[in-house]
Order: sequence, then structure tokens, then C-alpha cells
Amino acid sequence: MYCRLIDDKVQRRDFMKKLVVIFSVTLILLNCSDKKGTGVDSNPVISFSPPIIQLETGEQGQISLDFHDFNADIFAVSMQISCDSSIASFNESTDFTSGDFFGQDAVIFVRNENDTIYLTLSLIQGTTPVKGSGTLANFNFTGNSAGSTTLIPSENQLYFYDEDGNDIEILNLTIESAAIEVQ
Repeated sequence: MYCRLIDDKVQRRDFMKKLVVIFSVTLILLNCSDKKGTGVDSNPVISFSPPIIQLETGEQGQISLDFHDFNADIFAVSMQISCDSSIASFNESTDFTSGDFFGQDAVIFVRNENDTIYLTLSLIQGTTPVKGSGTLANFNFTGNSAGSTTLIPSENQLYFYDEDGNDIEILNLTIESAAIEVQ
């Protein structure tokens, strides 16, 4: 009987050791896991290049929408960009191209309507998400009438997604505008 009590204590002690090890490993893994899309160690920027273009009425000029220093793995992005189309506009069918950030095989939805550019780009399912810097899109604007308009993505209508379709929170994001001046 005495031996059996000792065996039970040893088994319980071994079981408790295993439980402590499992619990410790779980805590370590949870604390070391990468939180998707937090961008904590960078200061990502969305900007336009060049930041100002000057056009004559009827003249075209290209402006690029660029991403800089994105550390999150991005599979898709959706945004709205404001632009006064009475001053400068573009034809979404012929005056838009995808940049190198997602590449030429990206799925693209672009619509220019009511002074808002609706833009969504996504990688094809099975493609590895991207991070870093690059050009998201290129626009060829035509000067329509004298004046100035500002291009700026709406912070409230800017969404990033991972490969599972989950929202990615991008911290410390800076959004820079551009100007189109028509003479």
C-alpha cells in the first residue's frame, strides 16, 4: 500500500510537471507570435509622386500612388480618394494602371464617380501577400478647367486585408496628399 501511495505521488508530480511545461510553452508562443499588420516597428506612408503636377486645360499628366515602409503582409487594399473632377479627371478604363506593389496580375476595381475615386486592388488567391514599398497605382489625369484640386485617400475609407480577408490594422500610418493645378 505504501508503495502505491508513492507511485501515485510520483505520477501526480510528473503530471504537474508536464502541465507546467505545456502551460509555459503556450505562454511563450502566445507572447512571441506576430500580431498581423500592426506595423509597430515602422512608420508606413501613403503618398503621391510627384506631390504636385501642373497641367494646361486638355493636357495629361501622370501621378503615382505609392506605399512606403509597410511591414504588414498585405493581400488587398480598398480606398476612396477625393478629387474635384471638374478640374482634373481620368478615364478608369484607359488612364489607370496597376503599379509594382501588387504587380500586373492584381485584381483591380477602379471607378471615378462624383468627385471620388473608388479603388480596390487584390492579389490572386494563392499568391503570397506583400510588404515593403512600391507603387500601388498610376493615374493619367487630364486638366479640365482652371483651378486646383487635392488628391487624398480618405482615412475613414481606407482598408487593408490579409490573405484570409481579415482587416489589418496599420499603426502609425501617414497619408500625404497631392495637388493637381490646372492653368
